[in-house]
Amino acid sequence: MNKDQRLEPRMMPPFPISNGLGLLFMIGALGLTIGCGPTPPTAASTNTKSQFKVIGLLGARYLQEHKNRPPQKRADIIKYFEGIPEEWTGLGMNTAEEFLTSPRDGQPLVVVTGSDFGPLSPNGLPYIAYEQTGENGKVMLIDARGSVTEMPESDLRELFPKS
Repeated sequence: MNKDQRLEPRMMPPFPISNGLGLLFMIGALGLTIGCGPTPPTAASTNTKSQFKVIGLLGARYLQEHKNRPPQKRADIIKYFEGIPEEWTGLGMNTAEEFLTSPRDGQPLVVVTGSDFGPLSPNGLPYIAYEQTGENGKVMLIDARGSVTEMPESDLRELFPKS
């Protein structure tokens, strides 16, 4: 055989695709590859965390401007947020009341109020607000760094028994 008549080697798959078993194996492997890995966050969960982070950071600013004292009532922080709409309206909310509403349960966030701080977050910072009922039995709490902690509703009731 001369060099013009030589056959080029063909790449063969490691298993025969022509038979049904090989095809099923290939489809299954592809499905595992596509289905594995962390689930990307949804736009709703990302927006919720962004909103809650801003609430925490603005709540911390409120504390700094008020000698580290929490608001006496929810209306105090509503009024404060109404005075700085440029800080949060970019998140798509039109009113401070809407800004302080959880998109997960559709209820107003409970703002931590009173003369003293309540319990501190794992970061050692005061909580600013938390969800009333949350989602799937878990509520989110927001601290003065804008960190969001999710916990079972029963644990929240232990931290804030009067709520």
